[in-house]
This record gives sequence, C-alpha cells and structure tokens, in this order.
Amino acid sequence: MSSASNTDYLSNYLHSLSEETAATKRGPRYGLDRVISQLELEAGNTPIRIPYFREGRDQLPQPIKENEHGIDFAFLSEDRTKLRIFVLKAKKLTSRTFVDERTSSDLQRASFPDLRDSRLADVTEVIVILAYNKDDAEEGIEDYERLCSGMGTKIGDNAIRSFERWNLTTLTGLVEQHLMSPSLLPENLFRKFTYLCGQLEEFDAMSPYWRELLIPEWKAFLATVLASPSDERSMRMVPVLLIILKNHLKKDAKDEPTGGAIIGWIDLIEWAVLAVWETGKRVSEKDQKKAGDVVMDVTYKFYFDTLHTFYQENAHHLAAEDSLMIEDGLANDAASSYLAFWHLGRLGLLSMMTHELLTEIDDKEALELLEKHLGECTDWIEAFRNANPACCRPMLDIQHIEMFLVWRALGSVGKGTEIDDWLQETLTRLRLRQFKISDLPWIDFRNSWESLFESLVDIEPARPESLPSYLLLMLAEILSLSSPEEGSQLMREHIISLTRDAPENADFTAIELMGWLPPHSWFDEIISGPVQSGHGVPFHLDRDAPEQSVRNFVEATKFPDEIVAKVTGMQSIYVLACLKHQSPLPSWFWRSLFASNVEAERPSHRGSMI
Repeated sequence: MSSASNTDYLSNYLHSLSEETAATKRGPRYGLDRVISQLELEAGNTPIRIPYFREGRDQLPQPIKENEHGIDFAFLSEDRTKLRIFVLKAKKLTSRTFVDERTSSDLQRASFPDLRDSRLADVTEVIVILAYNKDDAEEGIEDYERLCSGMGTKIGDNAIRSFERWNLTTLTGLVEQHLMSPSLLPENLFRKFTYLCGQLEEFDAMSPYWRELLIPEWKAFLATVLASPSDERSMRMVPVLLIILKNHLKKDAKDEPTGGAIIGWIDLIEWAVLAVWETGKRVSEKDQKKAGDVVMDVTYKFYFDTLHTFYQENAHHLAAEDSLMIEDGLANDAASSYLAFWHLGRLGLLSMMTHELLTEIDDKEALELLEKHLGECTDWIEAFRNANPACCRPMLDIQHIEMFLVWRALGSVGKGTEIDDWLQETLTRLRLRQFKISDLPWIDFRNSWESLFESLVDIEPARPESLPSYLLLMLAEILSLSSPEEGSQLMREHIISLTRDAPENADFTAIELMGWLPPHSWFDEIISGPVQSGHGVPFHLDRDAPEQSVRNFVEATKFPDEIVAKVTGMQSIYVLACLKHQSPLPSWFWRSLFASNVEAERPSHRGSMI
C-alpha cells in the first residue's frame, strides 16, 4: 500500500475528530486535543496548561469547560525559552466561523499571555498556533492573516511573538512523521494497543500463539474500539490502527516486513474488515452514509489494495516450482496444502472484488485499470496452481470455499481448459486417497486441522462407514448445472466413482454427497461468527442419470426468492466471513450463477459466467 494511501486514511481519521476528548453518556468522544498533546510531548515540550482533568489509568479525561484567556494548550520548550500556545478548533476556517466560533476572539486573548509567571521567566519567544482539523476557505485565511499582522511581533520588552496555522494537511504531515505509534490513540485504548504491538513483534504469523492469543486479543480490542454506540470516528480509527500495526511486524535484514509477517498482517486486516461491516449494520440512521463510506474504504480500498500489492510483489515467488514445499512427508503435504488454499482463497477474493468494482465504477480510466488487475489476478492463480501440486490437494471439506473462488475466478474470464485441468487433477488425487493408494487421509468432514494432523501421526480417530462431503456435492452441482455435456465426462469419471459401493477386496470408504440448508437469518449472522444452525440434506446420486438427479436435487432444495435476491452486489464480504469463521458457503452462491432459465444463456463450468 502506498504512503499516499496511508496519508489519506490518517487524514480521514483526524478530520473526523471532535475538538476535545471526553467520556459522554453516548460513549467515548475522541478529540483533536489528544493529538496535539502527544505531538508536543513527543517533541520534548513540557505542558504548562492543558484543557482537561486527568482521570484514572485507561480512562478518558474530563474537559475543562472554558479555556484560559483563549488558550487551549500551552507548552514550554526543553530549553524553557519558547512558549507554544495552541488554540484548537474542529470547524472549517471561513469568514463566518472566524467570528461565530470565537476563533478571532480566542486568538486575540491567547496572543497576550502573562509572562510574569515564574515558570516563564526565561521565555523569549511566544508562538501562537491555530490548529484545526477541517478544511479552510481563502477568505477565512485572509481574515486570520489580517488579524495576526495587526497584533505585531513584540510582547513586552523581551519576547517576540509569531503565529502558525496548522490545518488538516499540516496536522496529517506532523502525525505521519512523528506520531504513528500507540501514543496517537486516546488514553482508554493506549495501553491495550501497546500490548498488541508487543505481541505482534514477538509471535510468528499464523503460529499457535498467533491464533490462540493474538487474534482473540485483536478481536476483543476491535470490539472495544467499535463498541456501541459507534460512529464515524471509531470506524475511521481502524485503518490507522492497521497502519501502526504494520510498523511492528517482524522485519528482515533490510528492515522490511517479512513475507510471513505480511500474511499475518492480512489476517489482522480481514478480522478488521468483518468488525467494520458488523459495526456498519448497527450505526444510527443519521450516520449511515458516513459509516457506509468507511465500510467501503476499509474493504474495497484498504483490504483490496493490500491484497493486490502483496501478490504484485510476491506472485513470481509463488509461481516458482514447488514454492510451498519444504521437505517430503505427509505433514509437509498438509502444511503446503494449508498455504496453497490460503493463497487461492485470497487470490479468488481479489478476483471477486475486482468484478464487483467493475460493476460499480463508471470512470473509463479506473475501469481499464481494474480490467488489467483482473487479468493479472487470473495469471497469478494459473501460475501458482501450475507450480504447486498442493493447489489440487484439498485436505478439508471446508476448503470447498477456496475451490468455489478459484472456479469463479477462472470461469469468469472463460478459462475453460484451465478449469478442466484443475478439476481433473484434483478429483484424480481424491480418488487415490479414497482407495488408500495415497497415504493422505480423505478430506476430513469435521473441518478440523487438529484432527487431520492427529491422523498423520497415527492418532487415528474412529472411522465412520461413510464420509459426507459438501465439497463433492458443490462440484457435482457445478458440473451438472453447466451447459449440456460439458461436465458429463468429469462427472462420470470421478464423482460417480467416488460415491459408488466399495469394490471387492478394496480398502475403501464410501462418500456421501451432503447438502446444507442454512437458516434464513444467515446473512445477518455470518459476519459476526460461524452459522451453526440450518440442517444437512443427504443426496443419493443416480448413476444412470447423474446430471439430471443433481438438477432434481437443486430444484427440490431451492431457496426462497427473498434469499436469492440478496445474492447480488457486494458478495465477497460474505465469502470472506465464511473463510474466517470456517463456516460452509451456502450453495446459492454458485447456483445463482446458473439462474438463467434459458439454456443458451446458462454459464458453463468452464466458460464465462459473470
């Protein structure tokens, strides 16, 4: 992500702040005063006057109702010769606000401090700074400059006076240069966030410590930041938190975040995206527009740009032959599969989000750039898949989500031959595992990496007589709902073979095709956690007419029209939620792509469908 983008997110956060920080009946209100205070402390200056009463640790201060002679803050330089006086405003600087918001009167009062205070005995220079976090108009600037020039440059006999104006651009630059650390945060968040930054520097990304300690802490911290009643300020803080966290990632010899650390950062971003979406659903009606803008910024700018930049910089590494292999062995096969499907999921999401943006944007130049990104993404998927057999080795049934995303990404640009090759190799490998020709276990229906690794070290759980597979049913539906004949060969060669009765004298486990009907509340539940309700629907595949039997099953398990209608627009957030919560993806996501009643208009499993 470019520094220019970081500047935008920081500027948006600073722009959203109030003038003063306070604990109110509606919840915490974050203000510009904290930012100014921390900037001055970071510069080594000593506070002489502050506009609030300090409360206990991890608590927000209580503001002092009236400023002192127009002064909000006063700081003394380290050598005690400079007095820095601040007048804070959270309003746009215009001719009207210069008078109505008491900017003019406060500046005049603040410009004549009483230097007889013993603490100010050595002061030879007074700097009066108007700091405001909104925009300004030319006439407002002219009024300000006229006032300042009329007050002269001398205070008494020994001190000179000067003026500075810190607008949003100046504030953003100062914070970006000096304060991109936990110190930027309000008092109630500072200590917890400092602890998180420390964990980030210590734990390896995606390790057990990361998953079991850091991620729960991060999710709890986001819940605190975004606690009800939420507003734009708290939501605007989230990208800034992520930018600061990036500064604390593990570094390589060149002092750059390692590739593994960036994967961990993407993990943090994804949890933040879900938290922001969840918050956006519950903000007050008057804040809906601003909240919606933040949700789109965090998802389709911050997250999208991060994914695109990561793969732009690393796709060539992933495309190296066997780039995920460390050494031979079943455990490494499982680990490489985990990494392969992690990348396939993110590349698939990147493709899906690009398609969604293409339907929302009218600007010709932006459309051309997105189409270029789409082509790049497809090439990255293909090069990665061709270089790594692990991309054709799903280990868990829940990895149907990543397979859906790859099928969607390749099919949306007409990569039919590539889809055939990928499905052929994947299904062939599954048959080898089912007949114990491969030592790898069958995809684990309990969706647990822990049980999988237990089986690899001979802690074999009790084997059922059959294993239900949602993944195979998804592939069966995709192949059967395609235009006639195109999916038949793969269907008859592999899906039927995997579900037939055990051959004589073979070590064989029968595979059931198992559907799932989620509850009608799925859209409301999945963002915040896995959906446990709903019910499974077993399906018997007719070997004599497999495609028709699948189509009959689809017809018999149709979803209500009001549910299907929701599968439009920005779907990628729901797919991301399924990935993060390891919750099954409802079949309406692939069925909706075959919704046309006209046979000629139906997409193919191997052709363009978007």
